Amino acid sequence: MSASSLDEVMAFRNEVIDFCERHGCDRKKQFALALCTEELGVNTVEHGFREGKENCIDMRLIKQNDEYLLRMRDNCARFDPSKQYELLSDDDRTSHIGIRLVYGMARKIEYVSHLDLNNLTIRV
Repeated sequence: MSASSLDEVMAFRNEVIDFCERHGCDRKKQFALALCTEELGVNTVEHGFREGKENCIDMRLIKQNDEYLLRMRDNCARFDPSKQYELLSDDDRTSHIGIRLVYGMARKIEYVSHLDLNNLTIRV
């Protein structure tokens, strides 16, 4: 699914929940995938969309054996969540709670910027 608004991000989050239910995903993974979708999608719309450009997020959920992959690709401002996560301080655990939650729930997060596109894969 592609999204260019908060409403479309939330629609994809609902699709993630439906997909998980259809594929027998346990509640913990379902919650993690929905939260990752919402958190990263909303942040991309709110902080990554650039004025005067047709911004778009392409999102896909894939089941591979017992693992789920959430793939997000966007043409927004460059943002590597792993670099942002590394900069976080343990002094205030409530600071940047969204990215902390995503990293706490994911098995692995991979980011690459290629052809002016952010490509993010989250394994849950």
